[in-house]
Amino acid sequence: MPPRLPTSLAAALSRCSNLFVAPITQRFAVASLHSSARLDAPRTPPSSGASFLDLDNNDEYGRPRPTADGEQGPGRGPATFAPRYGPRSDANAALSRVLFDSETRRRMHERREEQKRTALEKMAERKTTEDYARHLTRRWRVGDLYTAHDLGVEEMHQWGESYLSQRDVIEILGINPIDEYRNFSMISDFVTSTGRIRGSRETALRPVNQRRMAKAVRRAIGMGIHPSVHKHPEILAPAIAAMPRPTYVQVTGSNRKR
Repeated sequence: MPPRLPTSLAAALSRCSNLFVAPITQRFAVASLHSSARLDAPRTPPSSGASFLDLDNNDEYGRPRPTADGEQGPGRGPATFAPRYGPRSDANAALSRVLFDSETRRRMHERREEQKRTALEKMAERKTTEDYARHLTRRWRVGDLYTAHDLGVEEMHQWGESYLSQRDVIEILGINPIDEYRNFSMISDFVTSTGRIRGSRETALRPVNQRRMAKAVRRAIGMGIHPSVHKHPEILAPAIAAMPRPTYVQVTGSNRKR
């Protein structure tokens, strides 16, 4: 049978154990109470704009920053330690998705507006081109028949192009231009209104005949039988004769104004 301690000594030991164990038990109880309150207390999720701009008075770990009076903000209660990957992370992820979607929509809208603007500019340029093409002249003759297609842009564009002859007239006639320097009608066809000799791209003459025609033109102008800056008088005479003559009214002495 184990030895028994005296009653006074056992009472002293029990009082000492109560002094040491009671504070430890109270501290564990308070810690458990705080942990349960922290888990049960609902935390108001921050708004998306406040979370993005960091306006919810929380630090980088999601904990509320203390205010000047030591409290955790109005109506926030004791400090709560939210997990790093919790509701705040979900809210940030949702906000990031919303911002990404809005940025994507904005870029798509800008791209559509640019394409629409380009299409409108092209349509305006095309309309202007068609308007100018419709004003091109066509040499209509008496008895010509035409349809609506003949007045279109394509047909007017074809009529507006100048097609030069690719056949040598001097070679076809079989003449020597140098011997025809007195022929003012032929010389006038190869001289411009400013007295310049037309080039081979306009006359379609071979190099040999082009040189001969230029020599004939210079000979006619040098001899003074053909003007250098205007048409020949014999060519201008029929045009002058066809011009309407002015009519003069004879004014008598009684009708004359004083």
